[in-house]
Amino acid sequence: MYKRQGTNVLSNKNEITDCTGMAQGSTIYGNENKIINATINVTQLLPTGENPAAGINIIGNKNSIKNSTISNTLTVDNDKATEGIRLSGAASTENLIDNINITGYWNGVYISDNATKNVISNNKMNESVNMGIYLYDNADNNQLTNNTIDDVEIGNGIYIRLSKDNTASKNTLTNVKLGNGFSIHETTGKNTLDDNVIYSNAGAGILMFDALNTEVTNNFIGQNRTGTAVVGNSNGISTQGGSGNLMQTNTIVANLSGGILIDNSSSNIVVSNSFGNLSGTNNALENNTNSILVNNGSKNNIIGKSGEGNIIHNKLKTFAAIQIDGTSSTGNQISGNSLSCNAGKAVSYTHLRAHETRH
Repeated sequence: MYKRQGTNVLSNKNEITDCTGMAQGSTIYGNENKIINATINVTQLLPTGENPAAGINIIGNKNSIKNSTISNTLTVDNDKATEGIRLSGAASTENLIDNINITGYWNGVYISDNATKNVISNNKMNESVNMGIYLYDNADNNQLTNNTIDDVEIGNGIYIRLSKDNTASKNTLTNVKLGNGFSIHETTGKNTLDDNVIYSNAGAGILMFDALNTEVTNNFIGQNRTGTAVVGNSNGISTQGGSGNLMQTNTIVANLSGGILIDNSSSNIVVSNSFGNLSGTNNALENNTNSILVNNGSKNNIIGKSGEGNIIHNKLKTFAAIQIDGTSSTGNQISGNSLSCNAGKAVSYTHLRAHETRH
């Protein structure tokens, strides 16, 4: 049973403005409603056995929530086990969540169960326990733009699972303590991650697990846009299982394991990415191991093309810039790359097969 029921909006085209005392558990059931400059601040502990409600639930279309604050300052896990904003069900479509500060919830924003075409933009999410933004179960065609997610305790910055055709652009994901910046999990169609900043996360900057046709382009992974903050993730990009993913024109530096890991994943394309200390003046930009590692039965991947090669500069590391591991990792093509490696090999194969190609 969910408690703390707040304001319910059951009709259409209403506007709630400058409300400083909205209660947690407020729900919008109608369409084209607006909440502007609202404040929800949860400070009261729940009685034993009661479950919390989301800060705001949306079960309607074309509603907007803007310029508001939703915070949960409780420290008891049960009282934090909910969402700042929840959009759920096929009726939740074309809503706008813009410029909201969300602090201290299990998930900052949760979109699920066929909720589509929503825009989540310009929000700040801090101290989430599980996910900053969580898309699940056919949450398709949503746009996640210019959100800042910092200090996630156990999960991921942005998690997209069993959902497709979403676009995440210009987001900044930092200080995920156990998980990944992005996690793209068991997807059935394309999701696009473009021009995001992802650094200082305990897991991968971007993890694709059994993901299909994800496009990862123009991201800064391991540093901010200007290079004034350089703090790596574990791997920069990791694709485990799945196939058909594109990794193009990303800047991948300073990661504690490697740059890109392709693990038991096939038919991916890795082109025009930059790795490591390209200027030659900052060795901290080098990834700690291989810039690109293909292993564990990964097949038919393309690493560079003519005119679309990857640029790798490793001055100090003794690992190969590009490594292909294992007799079952076959059919991979390496061409057109610029590899400047003073300490390690440019390209290394273990158990090279006759039909591997390299140029």
